[in-house]
Amino acid sequence: MVLSLFLCEMLGYAARQDKPQALVQNRPSGISRTFSVKESPMSFPTNSLVSNRRVFMLQAVTATGVLVLAREASAQAMLSETDPQAAALGYKADASKVDKAKNPKFATGQACSNCALYQGSGATGGCGIFPGKQVAGKGWCTAYAKKA
Repeated sequence: MVLSLFLCEMLGYAARQDKPQALVQNRPSGISRTFSVKESPMSFPTNSLVSNRRVFMLQAVTATGVLVLAREASAQAMLSETDPQAAALGYKADASKVDKAKNPKFATGQACSNCALYQGSGATGGCGIFPGKQVAGKGWCTAYAKKA
């Protein structure tokens, strides 16, 4: 709507520009202001349309900033192998580096990406065991449960 008002105002102004004498703008107070051909009615902030457009633009910029910050805040950190819970469950970011002597449950081919607890589809994803953290799709821990 704001864009259409802006275009109408600009087109109306362009249509009046062919008058060499002066342009007249009526204000709600009933007072008229005469503009020369070189002046633009857009340069006077008392026009309510200009003010509304400014408010809209400020709100749009603020909303965009808030969305960017919210997205960055929601990005989860990667799970570290030294994290206490990860260490207790024998988590390794690369399943090929799992020590089979310490983890007899491990079998070749097991990885987070084919675990029932894995909540992702790419190289990283969430895990129900480690809330708020991302795990590697190639990773493995003792809580591994094969997807059905």
